[in-house]
Amino acid sequence: MTQAVTLLIGTTKGAFILESDPGRESWALSGPRCGLWPINHMVGDPESGQIWASGGNDFFGAGVWRSVDGGAS
Repeated sequence: MTQAVTLLIGTTKGAFILESDPGRESWALSGPRCGLWPINHMVGDPESGQIWASGGNDFFGAGVWRSVDGGAS
């Protein structure tokens, strides 16, 4: 293994990013993101660093979020 591992996790409490070293011995969790909206789906592009998340609820409807810096903002 030569690359770090990134897991994109959508939950009812928002989006979370779980990152590991290449050996998967230690993990770092960041989040919640997306304003605590319920997130149903997340996808990332490793080449550009963009992350897309989608979700929503019955009151506010659907929402889509995009980060161009790997989830930093």
